[in-house]
Amino acid sequence: MKLIFLDFEGVITSMHYYLHGHKGRLYDNVFFSVYDPDAIDLVNTIIEQTGAKIVLISDKCVYNKKGRLPNLLKKIGIYGDLYCNLPCKFTTTQPPSINDKLYSIQNLVKSIDDENLTYCILSSSEPVNPVMNLIKTSYITGITSKDVEEAINILNC
Repeated sequence: MKLIFLDFEGVITSMHYYLHGHKGRLYDNVFFSVYDPDAIDLVNTIIEQTGAKIVLISDKCVYNKKGRLPNLLKKIGIYGDLYCNLPCKFTTTQPPSINDKLYSIQNLVKSIDDENLTYCILSSSEPVNPVMNLIKTSYITGITSKDVEEAINILNC
């Protein structure tokens, strides 16, 4: 099995696209985000070339009270299969930190009984310690072609 742990912020959303490119497109009024169609195409390239499934690790995963995330993925143009939402610890006053997310990722990976499991983590957040298979994107630019190449190499290894 191949998994992409996908964060929205700084991967398929970026400061550059918000400031210069969106012109009202792909604005989601449920999650108050502007999605970059070029970044979405790049994520879809990873999915197409690896067959990976998606595990959402966005802070938005905690707001999935009505099962909106699978529909949101389709709405914004991500066509991969959703494996699950990351079970994050969450309080109403503060969303999960990258370190909370990494702890949850580690637990999920340990729970999957598949000796061929490969995964990558796409996130713009900076963890306290180095993390295997983390592809750190830029909050300013979002995912890049270089990030896609690295993800494909990890997943198809």
